[in-house]
Amino acid sequence: MENILEQAARRQQRKHHSVNRDDDIKPNIPKSSVAPQVDFDERLVERPRTSSRRQRSRTWENGADDIILDGASPVIPFILCKCQGTIHKAMINTSCPLSLMSKQAAAACGLLKQKDIELSNSNISSIGRLKNVQIHIEERSLQMDFHITDGCPEITLGVDFLKANKCLLNFHDNNLLLGGIHGVPVPLLTERDLPLKYRGVQPAASI
Repeated sequence: MENILEQAARRQQRKHHSVNRDDDIKPNIPKSSVAPQVDFDERLVERPRTSSRRQRSRTWENGADDIILDGASPVIPFILCKCQGTIHKAMINTSCPLSLMSKQAAAACGLLKQKDIELSNSNISSIGRLKNVQIHIEERSLQMDFHITDGCPEITLGVDFLKANKCLLNFHDNNLLLGGIHGVPVPLLTERDLPLKYRGVQPAASI
């Protein structure tokens, strides 16, 4: 019986010494020196720029430059017209339902006499309305109504004029077709021929 107890004690002692030796072998590494594990998404790692990717990048950059440059080229559409023997620069305005004439232009045409002006019942703030005013555009002679107002171009040709005369704006050929697709082409003014206050102005989506 004593032999069995001695053998058990010796085995327990050998086991205890073995554990201590393992602890001595392990290096004492401070916790702060262990690099933390970082989760990352492989999709966020930038791929090497191949020649094709560099070419696409250059193409996009050039295209962006073209867009910026092209953004400065459109001009507000104006045409020349004649009223009462005086030449005026008329804006084509597709966002204005009615045609307008400035007070200064009406005075230059001799149209500010009281008997020529009717009170306006439109929503546009105007001095009054001139009826059946004769204007000349290219070889066409037209009669139309104008609302007199301040703070507008000499003449504004609105949607009423454009619909009545079946007008088409042709930016490809830079003209206004008066009378439909086979109508009279009226050239649009270049930017240097516009009234000074409208040069270099970026047009809205619909002017």
